Amino acid sequence: MSSEDSTATLLLPIAISTAIGLGVDPKPFIIVVCFATPIGYQTNLLVYGPSGYRFSDYMMLGIPLNCLILTIGSLFIPKI
Repeated sequence: MSSEDSTATLLLPIAISTAIGLGVDPKPFIIVVCFATPIGYQTNLLVYGPSGYRFSDYMMLGIPLNCLILTIGSLFIPKI
């Protein structure tokens, strides 16, 4: 099982119970967990060590990118 699968396995029940607790359809929450979570992504792990990146390098690019994904996802995921 890859780290992506492990992350999805752990976060999916939380996302579904959150949606049920809010009284909304859990499908958008499932989509977000499957496609918009960068936690444990294999490509990040492959380049982290050999490239000499620091965790702060991921933060500098990751925070604006996650904000963009959050905005676009909030608009389009409910429509899809």
